[in-house]
Parts: sequence; structure tokens; C-alpha cells
Amino acid sequence: MALYLTLDRGYSASYAGLVAALLGLGGVIASLGAGVMTDRLGRRPTMLIAQTATAVSVALLGFMQHPVAIAAVAFLVGMASNASRPAVQAMMADIVRPEDRIRAFSLNYWAINLGFAVSAAGAGFIAEYSYLAGFLIEGA
Repeated sequence: MALYLTLDRGYSASYAGLVAALLGLGGVIASLGAGVMTDRLGRRPTMLIAQTATAVSVALLGFMQHPVAIAAVAFLVGMASNASRPAVQAMMADIVRPEDRIRAFSLNYWAINLGFAVSAAGAGFIAEYSYLAGFLIEGA
């Protein structure tokens, strides 16, 4: 996001930091709201809503031009992309036997972090071609 905003869009580093902060703030708020949503709607509906909202908001972010619109949609991306976490964790607690939960949560943690590392490297290669393509591929 920082490279996209500074190199491709020409915004300042402070603006890129603000957008990153809004993305993170969206994630914090989503964690609280999505926990309630998970309890009220259920695990699967919450995950479906969160994943669909993530795909749409990430793709939409690639088309935003105005700085306020970019910041607002980045906030939505943060909310949507973190909204499935409470549902995933609750579902794991439901499905996995108590004696296997530590291993299951550890493997989930590693999968998320390794996936992020690999996707960041892939995003760098895609950004050489087109930032918009990166947003659309991530959305897909």
C-alpha cells in the first residue's frame, strides 16, 4: 500500500502512513464487531460476508482516485479483511478436539504469516506490471 500510494500515485509518505493507520483501525473495529456478528449470525455467514466484502473492497480500492476516497476504502478493506478472524477462531474451537487446539491455532498462525510473506513477494512482481492488476487479482 505504501509503495502504491507514494510511487504510483505520488502521495506523501505521511499520507501513506495515514492510510495504513486507517486500514489497521478498520481491522481493530472489525475484530470487535465481527465477534458479535459471529455469535449472532453464525460462523459461516460471518465468514461469507467478510470474504465477499474483502474481495469487493480490495478491487474497489484499485479504482479510487481521490485521496479521501482511497482512505475511506482502505478503512473498509481493513474492516472486511479482519472480520472473518473471530469466526475462523470460533469455528476452529468448535471443530478441533481440545487436545489438538494448540497445534491447530499454531498452524493457522503460521499459514497466515507464510501466506502473507508469499503474497507480498508475488505482489511485488505483479506491481511491476500493474498495481490495478494486483488489486483485481487479490479481489478475485
